[in-house]
Amino acid sequence: MTHGQTGKIKLLEFKYSDCDKATLSNRIRTRIIKKDIEGDILTVNIATVATCCVEFDPITSTNQGVLYLDFRETGTPCECDCFYSLTYKIKGIKDTEIKIKFRNKDIELSDEKFNTYPIKFKILNGDTVNFTDKYGMRQGVCTFYNDSLMTKGYLEIANDTVFKMVNFYPNNRIVKDIFEKSKPHMNYTSYLEYFESGKIKKECVSKDVESSFRDNGMCKEWNEAGDLVYEGKYRK
Repeated sequence: MTHGQTGKIKLLEFKYSDCDKATLSNRIRTRIIKKDIEGDILTVNIATVATCCVEFDPITSTNQGVLYLDFRETGTPCECDCFYSLTYKIKGIKDTEIKIKFRNKDIELSDEKFNTYPIKFKILNGDTVNFTDKYGMRQGVCTFYNDSLMTKGYLEIANDTVFKMVNFYPNNRIVKDIFEKSKPHMNYTSYLEYFESGKIKKECVSKDVESSFRDNGMCKEWNEAGDLVYEGKYRK
């Protein structure tokens, strides 16, 4: 807890949550979670991403009706990011609609933990393809390379993480089926590839669920006649 005073306002209290390892730190929205005012005391709760293993010293000031909130990291940082909740309790604020800037940027009151974007999709031969949800994640049937090739595929997503990718030939037979068993890590642990006839061409499985089939996988490859032509480590 840190106390301090800047200008005509007084910081009564500052506290922050424990580190919540942010596996998707680039998607997390810096936002005001809650804002309360009682008399001339404003309490602001802010969610943001910052460096792991550090402590924070608060910085507060006002200028021309704008409240500026910031912090300074202290201590020895780790090479990772954390999701934090920061709480500022400030005396001397009477305007309930006072504009707040955090780290010198505009900040909004929001219930959305992740950044949001306009929903996008495309109509191709009467089908909805390349649907991108409000979190910027691709959902459902999508096209790869260009529309003229009509190479389609789909993604399966859970907890904002892609864990399965499937590509199809134009005749709707599967080209590739890539699966990741160790969510939320992005290590795809199995791989299946097929000839256009539907016969299996290549199969790879990781020996360790924490590593990718590319790094620690044993593979088998067959020719179109079904003869085994290779067995060993993953190769492109």
